Amino acid sequence: MLEQHVIKFGFDSREKRSAEYYRGFAANSGNRSLPNILFWRNSDNKSICETPEVRWVPSYKGFSIVASEGFGEDLNSSVSQLMGAFLGTELNAFEVARRSQRVDAVEVDDIISYRASRVIYDASKRAVSAFREKSVKEQKEILTEYLKAELIREAECWGVDESVFIDNANHIIVQEVFSLAPVKVKDKSSSETKRMLARYDIKFSMPIQLKGVWQVGRQRSKGYGVIRPEHKGG
Repeated sequence: MLEQHVIKFGFDSREKRSAEYYRGFAANSGNRSLPNILFWRNSDNKSICETPEVRWVPSYKGFSIVASEGFGEDLNSSVSQLMGAFLGTELNAFEVARRSQRVDAVEVDDIISYRASRVIYDASKRAVSAFREKSVKEQKEILTEYLKAELIREAECWGVDESVFIDNANHIIVQEVFSLAPVKVKDKSSSETKRMLARYDIKFSMPIQLKGVWQVGRQRSKGYGVIRPEHKGG
C-alpha cells in the first residue's frame, strides 16, 4: 500500500489563510534550519522542476504538508524546525498532528463528482489568452484533455497505477469551469507584480475514487489545484 506522510498544523485563529500564506511565512521566518526540500527546492535553493512530492495544502484551521514515501523521513524529521518557524510570532498558538494515509485511485461503479480548486491552467500569457477566446464548449474540451493528462502525471508522482485513468478516459467529464481572480507573481528583488496567472475552479466527474491528496495544474507545492469530492447539495 502506497502512503503519503502528513503533518498538520491547526492554528487558534478565526482568520482563514491559504496554505501558500503559511508556506511563505515559514520560508521568510529566518529559520535557516528548515530544509530546502520542504519548499521543493534543492540544496542550492533552486526550484526542482519535477512534479513536487512535498506540498503545502489547505486544511481545517491551517495547513498540512504532504510528502511521498520517498520524502517522508525528511518531513517527519523537520517537525521541531517547523514549529520553531511559528513560535514567538502572531501564529504561535497551534496544534500539530502527524499521520500517514493511503494514496490510491480506484475504479468504482458510481460516478463521483469532484472539484479541483484554484487550478493554475498555464503560466503562458499567450496560451491563457487563446483559451479565453474559446467558446464554453471548447474550453471544457480543452480542460478535459488537460485534466486527463494531469491525473496521469499525478498518479506517476505518487507511484499509483495510472491505467485507471487511461481505461476510463472517456468517462472523465468536465461539467463546469469557474474563472477566479488571477494570481500575482511578484519580482523577488522589487516586490512588484511581474505577471498574472489565470486560475480556475473545475467541477468534473469520473467513476474513480481518489484516496489521499490529489492535485492538478501548476504550483502544486503551494497548494493550488487540490481535488476534493463534491457533496450532494453543496
